[in-house]
Amino acid sequence: MKLVAKLLKPRMKVVDAGANIGLYSLLAAKCVGADGQIWAFEPSQTTFKFFVDNLALNGVSTVETHRLALSDVKGELTLRAEQGFGDLYRHLDYSGNASEGDAVESVAVVTLDDFASSEKIDQIDFLKIDVEGGELCLLKGAKQLLSRSPNVVVMFESEEDWCQRSGCTAEDTFDLLRSLGFGLYSWSKRSENWSTDSRELSKSRTVWAARRPELLQAAVG
Repeated sequence: MKLVAKLLKPRMKVVDAGANIGLYSLLAAKCVGADGQIWAFEPSQTTFKFFVDNLALNGVSTVETHRLALSDVKGELTLRAEQGFGDLYRHLDYSGNASEGDAVESVAVVTLDDFASSEKIDQIDFLKIDVEGGELCLLKGAKQLLSRSPNVVVMFESEEDWCQRSGCTAEDTFDLLRSLGFGLYSWSKRSENWSTDSRELSKSRTVWAARRPELLQAAVG
């Protein structure tokens, strides 16, 4: 979160996809200030309530909250929490293979491109994604917005096992971002700097994408 805090600046436009209870939304609100904009998405009914309550407890009213899931389709999908994982690892069920004992709920789904069009969002500066394997689908539904956001930095979780739930691989997500002109980076704790090494990327749980690497470098200094 320290890197995010250094990256975000006043008046920036931020999307928090998979907001959970709002840790990143709270941080973003502090960094971008009253002149910035934050759109946060959390589909789980239970978690969304905790999220909204958390914002209120912290006196934050500048985050625009939406109980929606983001993907490359619109309509309704099943949000699934596998038995034993609780609210920590809810994910959209693209397979329809929920097991007995899994917690499921039907949630509204939109694409980020459709949302941006309806809300007249021209471009964004930062996109944080934590959607438990649904990264590729979300990014497919955000290609137009990303294409007109030349300075955007994307931060997303990358777990091969979670990607398989959506019928893809982490490399599929990397390839999509590269096709949109992004370079991919991981943070190396060993060198305390950014790495583009493919082996580092494959091992990193958090991957960063940027067209302008100097924006990432500025967050280090």
